[in-house]
Amino acid sequence: MMPLGLKLLIYAFPTSYPILITKDMILNPMPFEAVLGIPYSATITAAVLYVTSLIMSPEKLLTLQHRLRLRVKKEKPVIE
Repeated sequence: MMPLGLKLLIYAFPTSYPILITKDMILNPMPFEAVLGIPYSATITAAVLYVTSLIMSPEKLLTLQHRLRLRVKKEKPVIE
């Protein structure tokens, strides 16, 4: 068994949680970490999706594309 501190550190990373807990969920009754880990993973996922949606909102993407196009047009040399 891993020490409790190391377990908590590893479980703090949402991507490691499902991998480590799968064996315990199949072979044993539902572990206490699963009860806490499922809402934790859902919360982290929702937060990442929310931040991504703020960054990638359509208005900001269109503005960014427009600015990049203007920058490219300004940098193109005029061939005479």
